[in-house]
Amino acid sequence: MSSINKIFLLIITIILSSTNFISSSFSTLQSTSPNANNTNFIKTLCNTTTYPSLCRKTCIPYASKIACDTRKLTSSALSATLSAANSTSLAISNLSRRRNLTKFEINVVNDCMESIGDSIDDLNKSIDQINEIIYSKNKDNSDYFRFKVSNIKTWMSACVTNENTCMEGVEEGNVSPYVKDRLTKSILSVVKLTRNALSLCNHL
Repeated sequence: MSSINKIFLLIITIILSSTNFISSSFSTLQSTSPNANNTNFIKTLCNTTTYPSLCRKTCIPYASKIACDTRKLTSSALSATLSAANSTSLAISNLSRRRNLTKFEINVVNDCMESIGDSIDDLNKSIDQINEIIYSKNKDNSDYFRFKVSNIKTWMSACVTNENTCMEGVEEGNVSPYVKDRLTKSILSVVKLTRNALSLCNHL
């Protein structure tokens, strides 16, 4: 084989290798860029919430599902809050079964159970409303949209009030350090998630 042919083959090989590398890099960029955009979108809105780091931790795992949709981000935050509220309700229910609770502690625990129960009802209604917004065929109907969003904000504000009522009862009441610690830890996680979800509702 002549030197010219060898050089020609070498050039062709280099060109093909470069083309494959560029194609591979472009494919990788295509597959990662959308998710990176989704993550950045979530981070930006989470930075407007009361507890940004908790918001990011809660929502970023669902970045591909949320995409860059404020409604889906809010839905994700509401679902996380509902899950935490259900766990808190179970924890408080277990606490209420302790035999050495004072009469006052029993009242405080029962009040918290009722408050969290009300929050769970409001969260379920809020999730139903946000899902109706996401999947509705009336997306261009501004009156319909505003009505649904107004409902969500009302219910989420009620959740904040319910949870604050429980916290106030714990802080102001004569309860043992153990009961106070258990209730505070259980409620506080829901309080933070609720306030974050309400903050995101303001971007709808």
